[in-house]
Amino acid sequence: MNKFMKRNSFLAVLFFVCASVLFASCSKDDDGPSASGIDEAVSTYVGTLKVFGGKEYYNAEINVTKVDDSHLKITAKAGEEYSVVAAKTMKVERNYNVSINTLVEPNGTFLYSIADKNIVMYTQKTQEGEITYSFEGKKK
Repeated sequence: MNKFMKRNSFLAVLFFVCASVLFASCSKDDDGPSASGIDEAVSTYVGTLKVFGGKEYYNAEINVTKVDDSHLKITAKAGEEYSVVAAKTMKVERNYNVSINTLVEPNGTFLYSIADKNIVMYTQKTQEGEITYSFEGKKK
């Protein structure tokens, strides 16, 4: 009876080890973009650019590029009348699957809505001669 119990115990342990290895090796390996990243905000946006104390530009284009895992660079489309506005690099983070936004950022405020695929942003003047603006738009 003692041999029988030892053999059954050994087989049970062996079964759990094999099952653990099997489940661990069959897990989904996703090398795609992280669901916790900021990559979804990287794009070109079309919308309204309002220069503070100045003109409004409709169908303006803003480019958002990734600098690193926590910073986005925002620039106006080159060659346009509104291209003189300040380019800004802002520290952002993902807020679950709701938004990608700034928390405390001296360069301004950036909010990307994941569901709507649009941005709202306001820049702050950080250097003499900078042209600050707001922008609201959708992904192109």
